[in-house]
Order: sequence, then C-alpha cells, then structure tokens
Amino acid sequence: MRFIAKCLGRSPLALSRELDWQGAAAYNATQLGKAYRTRRLRSVRHRRLIERSELSQFVRDHLVLYRWSPRHIVPKLRNMHLDDSS
Repeated sequence: MRFIAKCLGRSPLALSRELDWQGAAAYNATQLGKAYRTRRLRSVRHRRLIERSELSQFVRDHLVLYRWSPRHIVPKLRNMHLDDSS
C-alpha cells in the first residue's frame, strides 16, 4: 500500500482511510467518483435571488451603491413583501 500511495502522490494513511471508507473488497474509482459528484450536487446552496430580477437589483443597489449592510436590507424587504414568508 505504501508503494501505491507513493505512486499516487498520497499519504498511506489517506489511501488506507479511503479503502476503509469504501468498505468493499475492490476499489472502484468510477463508482466513487460518481458518488462524490452526487453528494457534491446535493450540497450546493441554491440561490434565493434570481439574477437581473427586480429584487436582485434592489439588493445589489443597496449593498453597493448605498453601502447598506444585509442587516439593514432585510427589514426593508420584509416591509416591501409582507405576504412572502421567505
């Protein structure tokens, strides 16, 4: 295992942990890569503001042009959109 780790440029401990984590007798890089990409897609935060929308423009203007903090913008947005619970 040390030889393989050296060839891959990884520490033997990292390689050992990866093999233990997989839990299978044979290492399958394709399957592990697919599982990684699936987990990665689920972990990405989704945007709440649609780019170039009126709301997005309002937030950008107040952050950049008027130098408001998010703490000041949130109450203003809540007053503007009383019917929206998000």
